Amino acid sequence: MPALVDIRLLELISARMCHDLISPVSAIGNGVELVTEFDDGMQGEALGLIGESAAVASRLLQFYRAAFGSARSADGSPLGLAEARQRTIECFGGGRIVIDWPGDVDLGGKVLSRPGIKLLLNLMLAAHDMLPGSGRISVRFSKLADGLETEVALLKEGFRLGEAFRQAFDGERDGTDGLTPRTVVAHLCRKLADGEGIPLDIRDMQDGLSLKVRLGWA
Repeated sequence: MPALVDIRLLELISARMCHDLISPVSAIGNGVELVTEFDDGMQGEALGLIGESAAVASRLLQFYRAAFGSARSADGSPLGLAEARQRTIECFGGGRIVIDWPGDVDLGGKVLSRPGIKLLLNLMLAAHDMLPGSGRISVRFSKLADGLETEVALLKEGFRLGEAFRQAFDGERDGTDGLTPRTVVAHLCRKLADGEGIPLDIRDMQDGLSLKVRLGWA
């Protein structure tokens, strides 16, 4: 039966990716129609729409390739913390949700493990999903001898974690029953953490939520 659970998880992640990509890809198609069906006066607007939508789709695909795939850069090298930050902010930092992630973290020449980077990216995606429309995601790091203690904090006045997300994070959940494309990333965070033996500490705060993990060095 474990294989069936894995297949269902893949189905939900695929549905999530398709949902996020439908909008920019459809906009590219609309732009192409404007170019082919209307006069030259519409071409500038159409090309702008195509370019903007293609950029959105590209940023999402690059983020998902790292978060759900191998956590590697385009040249095949392991994804570093700075690039993980850049991809996250490019994808999700331009709207009403503010991402406060310092760009000057000194790792002392060390590199985070690929499972650690994957977990961090998925925590950021889950945090973005859990904030209803607006708020702040604050990321803080403390360097330790054996890794990097990391806190992803969701901050929004009156915030309370919904029961569907709480159950998705629940380490006692067996299988994928009750998960949706919206909550599957939270469940994936738990599976990634458990698979690497990383404690995932989830704590309610006043007007927020704290997600803490200790990410190991490569």
